[in-house]
Amino acid sequence: MKEEALVFFLSFIAFATSTTYFSEDFSSKDSLKNWVQSTVKSEDERGSIGLSAGKWVTDEAAETGLKTLNDARFYVLFFYIP
Repeated sequence: MKEEALVFFLSFIAFATSTTYFSEDFSSKDSLKNWVQSTVKSEDERGSIGLSAGKWVTDEAAETGLKTLNDARFYVLFFYIP
């Protein structure tokens, strides 16, 4: 029991002191230009990605994020860091 509590405590400390190395806010319309879609699947199996703030928006610029535009498709994206 003491070992489990110690592991939990150390995990909590590691999480609480973590550093964010990458963050994307999607506030501009050009936010998707550095995102690259994988070509592993054929084009008819790949879905499209767009920007959306959702249905209930209070601040569109702050709440905009990625949205899948097609159902039952493969979505593989990665961010190109220049």
